[in-house]
Order: sequence, then structure tokens, then C-alpha cells
Amino acid sequence: MASISVEKARDILLNNVCTQQSERRALADCIGRVLAVPLCATIDQPPFRRSAMDGYAVRSEDLIGAGSEKPARLKVIYKTFAGDAGGRALEKGEAVRIMTGATVPDGADCVVRQEDTDEGEDYVNICTSLEPTMNVSPIGEDFRRGDVFCEAGTRVDPYVLSCAAASGNSELCVMKKLRVGLILTGSELTRPGEALLPGKIYNSSEAFLTGRLLQLGCEITACLYVDDEKEDIKDALYSLSQSSDFIITTGGVSVGQKDLLECCLEELGAEILFHGIAVKPGMPTMASLLNDIPVLSLSGNPYSAAAIFELLFKPALHRMLGMTEPPFIKAEAVLAQDLARGKKGRRIMKGRCENGVVVADRQQRNAQMKSGIGTNCLIDIPADAESPKKGDTVEILYW
Repeated sequence: MASISVEKARDILLNNVCTQQSERRALADCIGRVLAVPLCATIDQPPFRRSAMDGYAVRSEDLIGAGSEKPARLKVIYKTFAGDAGGRALEKGEAVRIMTGATVPDGADCVVRQEDTDEGEDYVNICTSLEPTMNVSPIGEDFRRGDVFCEAGTRVDPYVLSCAAASGNSELCVMKKLRVGLILTGSELTRPGEALLPGKIYNSSEAFLTGRLLQLGCEITACLYVDDEKEDIKDALYSLSQSSDFIITTGGVSVGQKDLLECCLEELGAEILFHGIAVKPGMPTMASLLNDIPVLSLSGNPYSAAAIFELLFKPALHRMLGMTEPPFIKAEAVLAQDLARGKKGRRIMKGRCENGVVVADRQQRNAQMKSGIGTNCLIDIPADAESPKKGDTVEILYW
């Protein structure tokens, strides 16, 4: 099995995936989805001059020289609340009793807060002077018609939803969710909750992979447990290739007598893109195209599968959804303790980074998941590096 770098494997996979189609969805269904087209404002917000407080809409020139000793006395011509249609324009010596959010009438150029008045109903005494535009939210204070809120490829968050709603949108054009099928091979695997027979183990990869896929906004079409039998594996692969946009498998990719994934894929006419990457864990990872559907075949060891899932599947997902944000953030951090790297070669370890300092279990094994609890990054140790020591600077990838 000829090994290639993680970066080469990633590029090969990215060059063999297709962009998802788009669909229109109600705002309530769009959180976490990816915009397929730019989101632009269709109106000004606010669409009218709006009072920023409860008080009186007036002409600033009528308040020149006003103070507590000599208040300006103005005639109140009407009262207006948020949601009311605008009334007639103000003339010299007039005021409008106005509430927060209400339309500021033509002729008025400022709003006096009610605390600076005697709160009169027919006539009001105002004990301060104001500059024009004070306490008035102008048309388009938040955004103007035609403003671009965010570009295609942006993940929809509550602020995006809020701006879309404020502009009058009831739905958005988003990328379709990626439909992912899972095949978990291995005659030793048992579903949690079932009786654990001699020689069997509970499968933890299903829980991790389904959890991450759901976190990333994917739709899981099926999760199939398959024994190490060629026909069973081929049937599962063919079935999911008819209903999924992407297939992930675990197990069956090493060199044992029951590692049957590659020959099963070849017998189904799949194109093997690569088999073997120069990194631990996850060296036997394989990628292929089955009926134009990408298949990422991960190791059966839980952490091997988890690490390569982050390094390869997540970039592929971002490419297929046209996302503008990077699949993970690279940074440097200082090790809080010595790490034992084992044999030479590039190694990916679990860690938790806070304030530029990264902590990790000193010993990590491919089948161990407990040390991943509470982690937020992967530590990337180059192939030619010695065992990292406390105080060394290392490269990390945030989830």
C-alpha cells in the first residue's frame, strides 16, 4: 500500500467531489445551513424615520435658547405610537407626542425625551435645546436596500436570519444538506444495548461519526452494520450509492485476510483514488468513487477514524457546500507537558488548547476515545520531529 501525504489525499478527494444543488427553505429551517446565493437587503431598515425614545417630535429651531428657567412652549397637535401611519407635517411652534418606534413626522428633525418636558397633552413645556437629528433613527440606519448582508457560502446563524427577516424574507436559498451513508464493517461489532457475546465489542465509531455528521449539518441516510463478508459489503455499498451523496465506511482497509473493502469496491466498478496515507493514526485510509459517489474508507480503530474524518471529510464537506469559512483553524500553541510520539512518522494527537497552551494525554492509542473528552483541537506532529517536550511550540487544528 503506497502512502501519500494527508495534504495530497485531501486534494485528490476535493478534486473528485461535486457541489451540492440548492433549495429554498423557510427561515426556521435554515439555521446552520449554507447560503447558495448572496443575501441582499430588499428594503431600507428602518424604512422611515423612527423615534429612538418616548417624547415629543419637534423642530430643533423652536427650541433655541430653551432651558429650565425659560422653557419652549409648543402646541401638541396629535399623538402617535409605533405602527401608526404618519400624520401631517409639523409647522412652526408645534410638537407631536411620540412613542419609541413611531414614525417621526415631516417637519420634525429631532425628538425630545419626555423627561426633559412637563409631559403636557395639549401644550408641552420643553426645558432643553437639541441639535437636528437627535434621538431620531434615520431611514436605513441598520441597512440600505441593495446592501449585501453576506456572500454565498456563508453558514446561516441567528444574525443572518434576523437580517433576512428584517428585510422581509420568509425563506432563503441554501445548499441542500449532504446525505451521508455509513457502513460499519466488522464481524466483531455489536450495537450498544445488545448483548455482548464473547469476542465481540461495542461499536463506538457509529456514535462519534453520527454525532459529528449531525453537528456539521449533514443528513444520515443509513447506518449499516456489515459482517466481513464480500457479498454483504458489496450489497451495502451499492445500496447507499443509490441514496447518498457521500459514503463513509469503517474497517476492512488494512492488510488482513478479512480486509475486503478494496476488492469489494473494485468488483463494483469503483475507481480507487488512493489507499494509504502517511500519518498515524489512519495509515490504511482509502478513498474511491462508486457510481460517482465519493467513498471515504476509514480505519476500524475509533480514533483513527475520528482523526481522519476531521482531516479529510470536513474539507470535502466544505467544498461540496461551497463554504467560504475554512474547515478548521490552524494555530500554534505551547505544549503543557512532554508527549510520547512512539515510532517516527507524522502523528495526529488529541488536545485541548486554552490561551495558547495545549494539554494532551501523554499516551494515546488508536482505539482509545476517552482521552478525546473535552478536547477542542488536534496536535499535528511532523514526521521528522523528535518527541515533543514541555514548552515546545506545535501546530494545532481547532475542530
